[in-house]
Amino acid sequence: MVSQAQTEFTDSIKLALKHTPKLDFRIDSRNSFITNQFARILGIKLGLNFNRTVRMGLGYNRLMNDRFTTVVHRYGDGSLERIEAKLKFAYLSPYFEYVFYRDPKWEISIPVLLGFGRALYRYDDRNGTTHQTPWRFLFMYEPYMISQYRITPWFGAGLGVGYRLLLVGNSATDENFNSPMYVLKFNVFPTEIYATYRRLADRE
Repeated sequence: MVSQAQTEFTDSIKLALKHTPKLDFRIDSRNSFITNQFARILGIKLGLNFNRTVRMGLGYNRLMNDRFTTVVHRYGDGSLERIEAKLKFAYLSPYFEYVFYRDPKWEISIPVLLGFGRALYRYDDRNGTTHQTPWRFLFMYEPYMISQYRITPWFGAGLGVGYRLLLVGNSATDENFNSPMYVLKFNVFPTEIYATYRRLADRE
């Protein structure tokens, strides 16, 4: 049974990749936690969509809400000060998504992305000088399950759940980036928008 499912999965991907791809563009908001504090990650994805079954491409992700911690700053005279510093966290993410259920309005998919990025803290000292800590390399793995509803032929929205697992960088930062995540996403279908524009233009 497992072997048959794996074969069907592989055949479905191979068949989809034989189709001419369309542009895949999406924006999502992934809500999670970093060291028990709320963290909202904005993601922008651009890639290729093969027969609405396989999607792959590259994304850019960034922490959007303010998330602070306390760092110790040393001045030139040797004095120390504890200062509130803001976390900066961003990463690039190659992604792959497989759609295992689809009808004219709904689809359910399993996206997986790998994240390559960095985290650092930025703060101002009492003299107004801006400093930042050395950046730390992070490598993470994020699997999801997402359901999406096509609101119009040109736009869609979806909900999903997943998990962010930090594979490299745990020892380089005091933060805990491992966290469950829930996803809110908005899809734009550029090819459908263009096709509609062409049909309207041809009528004029």
